[in-house]
Amino acid sequence: MKTVGLGVALSLVLTGPALAQIEREYVNPWEKEIGYAQVVRHGDTLYLSGITANGATLSDQMTAIYGQIGKILKGRGLDSTAIVSETIYTRDMEALKAAIPVRKSFYKDGQFPASSWVQVERLFNPDLLLEIEVRVALKP
Repeated sequence: MKTVGLGVALSLVLTGPALAQIEREYVNPWEKEIGYAQVVRHGDTLYLSGITANGATLSDQMTAIYGQIGKILKGRGLDSTAIVSETIYTRDMEALKAAIPVRKSFYKDGQFPASSWVQVERLFNPDLLLEIEVRVALKP
């Protein structure tokens, strides 16, 4: 059995074909100014940064956010069933609980992702009540 030095093994790991290219998509003009990409693809996974929307109520904001997520997915030939994981940040957990029907209507056939709901003191803009980020499987 031939042994390989740590430096050679590490070099193979860091430069080998297993490294997937990272692709970034800036959906809104302010993303580069603030310092993030709305959509990042790495291998067979798509990461959507926290998406927000204006609206008078949490339900209004949620509807608009899921609309944006749906549009991004549709542009790649996907729908909500490709979402593997979701994190929701809210300033009002009780309002989020009341909006469960809005959320459930976005997910086709009750195919819900792993999900975490976190109440926070504030989001980027003070008028925002909700921010949702998702991770998406590009291949089944």
